[in-house]
Amino acid sequence: MLIKNRILTVLSVLLCSTCLLSAQVPERPYPPHLVNDYAGMLTKAQNEALEEELVKYDFRTSTQICVVTLNDLGGMDIMSLAYKIGESWGVGNEANNGVVLLIKNKTRDSRGEVAIATGYGTEGILTDAVCRRLIEDDILPHFREGRSYEGIHQACQHIEGLLDGEFEFEEEEPDIWVVFGIMIILAIVAIVFFALLIKYSKNHPDGGGGKGPTIIIGPGSGLFGGGGRSGLGSFGSGGFSGGFGGFGGGHFGGGGAHGIW
Repeated sequence: MLIKNRILTVLSVLLCSTCLLSAQVPERPYPPHLVNDYAGMLTKAQNEALEEELVKYDFRTSTQICVVTLNDLGGMDIMSLAYKIGESWGVGNEANNGVVLLIKNKTRDSRGEVAIATGYGTEGILTDAVCRRLIEDDILPHFREGRSYEGIHQACQHIEGLLDGEFEFEEEEPDIWVVFGIMIILAIVAIVFFALLIKYSKNHPDGGGGKGPTIIIGPGSGLFGGGGRSGLGSFGSGGFSGGFGGFGGGHFGGGGAHGIW
């Protein structure tokens, strides 16, 4: 199941790449904050208390847990937007130890969504399965009862504890039949691809005069890079400076999970 979720995540990112190239993320907050409650889900006191806690954790460990709440995802998939925020804001530092907790508030016209995106340096501990457990066990039950702060705070505390090695979740064993099914599908896709390639080569022994199709798949397109300008409206900064020194330029590798309520 873990492998299946990672493959589905990668496919989702690839399918959304065209949208991501044109979509934009909220501007990096200035002055910088680890708690960015653009949706107004927290009281001023809750915002300040959580900011202070996350800043202290950053000072102690250099790991940055960034909380962002929005009322609108601007048409983007929440996981893709969480990665893009982490990458363009530079959540984390040179060890890539950043975590983004992105929450799209539930409104009368739309469901609530939540995502946890992990930097390269944190995804070894905060695996996809662990992130899913955090969302399902810590966040969603509180959110469904209208207790936003409790859900966010408990998730942040558990993330800190996991990264500090204070406790760990038992990971689910992957379903062997699911893994086998995925392998079969990949094998079929590979066979079809090479069959078409051979057929094309036979029909165009000279390579089609240089006019054959060219497919380029790989990094370097800037999919998650660059500091975006907000296309989601104007966002104000939080009301608590908290002494946060700023983001350190971490990078994200596509790990995490999401849920709805």
